[in-house]
Amino acid sequence: MDHLVKAYQASILQKEWMINKSVESNADFNSIKPTEKWSINQLLFHLFTVEKSILDYIKYKYSINELTQPAGLKAKLRYHALKILLKTKMKFKAPKKISNLPEKIDLEQLIKDWNILQTDFEAFLSQFPKDLVGKAVFRHPYAGFLSMEQTIEFIVDHSKHHRSQMSRLI
Repeated sequence: MDHLVKAYQASILQKEWMINKSVESNADFNSIKPTEKWSINQLLFHLFTVEKSILDYIKYKYSINELTQPAGLKAKLRYHALKILLKTKMKFKAPKKISNLPEKIDLEQLIKDWNILQTDFEAFLSQFPKDLVGKAVFRHPYAGFLSMEQTIEFIVDHSKHHRSQMSRLI
């Protein structure tokens, strides 16, 4: 589905901006946590882990034919509330699965893994069945079940939410 791939490409631009900022800074500095909970490398790893977890979840649910529930009005309202909150400086507690970050991160390997992940995500989106577009594909811890379009928007908005943190770290 071309519109899903095009929407997802905004997350690739976010990643490229963050990676470029990280590469421009001192590599030794990227592991330091001056005033933030996470270092630059940990922040990048967090964003990668979120995307990977989302794709893994959707692929699993798709493989067992569990993408049948429609994304309803309640989910749309909760998602719009989350969208608004992501535009603020409000902090959210990340789920344990994606908040346990290693202290040492190989940035070069992370970039390679992220590139592969995003290529895989685009390929999955390009083959995503039209009849599943309005179905709930991902369960966000705060917003609840999201459609594929909302899930992609979340990935983009989540990256934008962390841009200011990245700017502070750099």
